[in-house]
Amino acid sequence: MDWNSIEKFLNFITFGYDSKVFWEIRIFRKGDVYFQEFFERKEDIISFFKKKVEDLNDKDCYIGLLPRVEKRGDRSAIKFGNTFVIDLDSEKAIEDFEKIYQKLFSFNFPPSLIVNSGNGLHVYYKIKKVIDVEKWKILQQALINFFLENFNEYNVDKVVKDETRIIRIAGTINNKKEPKVTKILKETEFFYDFEYFEDFLKNFVGLRDVKVEGEKSRSSKVGRFEVMALLQAARYYLLKGDLEKAKSFGLNRAIFYAWAKYYGPNYPSKSKRFFVKELGETFEVYEKDEKEWEIVGNEKAPIDKKSGFFVMGGKPQLPKDFDINVARKFKRIDNFEKIWNFVIEYLKRFDRKDLEDQRRFFENVYKPIRDNFEEFYKKNLSKKSTIFDYFKT
Repeated sequence: MDWNSIEKFLNFITFGYDSKVFWEIRIFRKGDVYFQEFFERKEDIISFFKKKVEDLNDKDCYIGLLPRVEKRGDRSAIKFGNTFVIDLDSEKAIEDFEKIYQKLFSFNFPPSLIVNSGNGLHVYYKIKKVIDVEKWKILQQALINFFLENFNEYNVDKVVKDETRIIRIAGTINNKKEPKVTKILKETEFFYDFEYFEDFLKNFVGLRDVKVEGEKSRSSKVGRFEVMALLQAARYYLLKGDLEKAKSFGLNRAIFYAWAKYYGPNYPSKSKRFFVKELGETFEVYEKDEKEWEIVGNEKAPIDKKSGFFVMGGKPQLPKDFDINVARKFKRIDNFEKIWNFVIEYLKRFDRKDLEDQRRFFENVYKPIRDNFEEFYKKNLSKKSTIFDYFKT
């Protein structure tokens, strides 16, 4: 067994719960339950495994993904949680581990933990709030839908959505086929704010009205990420005149600013390090391994040599990615073509220097409407018979 992975995994799963809870440990031998017990502390679980180490190599060891409030494993004993998991049941997923991670990175949605489960990957996300189990089930299903849409070639398990789910403990032996030691492949510091996690899933799969008690839902609003992507795309289009590259640029810049805001300086990955320099409320990120650049106003952005589109985290941002991850969100407000034309005319009101200078663009163009885009759009459309009438004044 890999004791380092076992301890790190148990620390991860049990982290973030203040109230008294119980952790269900279930061990199988050839498909039959060999042992079942409920532990209050992770230290007691580790002590148990160390005592039984020689007896566990031919058995499959699991823990409840969510804690129990009583010493039972049924639904009535599960009231809340803060951990989500995706099961990619494919050995190809193990081979493509770095590719999968980089793709999630490019979506601005890296996992908290990735585990080699022996026959595939377990991809974990952790949030900073404990939410009730009904909200957890909505978000878990939304997470599955996101992975089905973007990683379906890796055999995404569609049924990992039950709150009673038990999950294989990283570092123990997978005996389903031939014995394989499971292990942690990547451990990150990305424990998500509930609001960010919720917003991301709403953006991609249309999740609506999930909120923490006492907080107002923002499900009807597009977020800052989408507003930034849209305005940056329109900015590029007015400066350069290329619609396809404008979409790529818009998504690229939105990812780049979101990373800087949420995760701060000097984020390391296995093959790259991002250096972040604060410029007021904006940031510049340089990827060492990106050799080609395009100058847009007074900033530069990396270009993927093969596709010719802008790139971040080793993945080019394609026009279709903009359509899926940005344009689709705005369709809740109105026809996207109408919104696009509105934004183009909005940007035309500004001096060209406001479009060329990244600081001025942030302060003068983006910031005034980043939190109230929908209201701004609807109010200004309703004032005039056409968008062109509005901007003539």
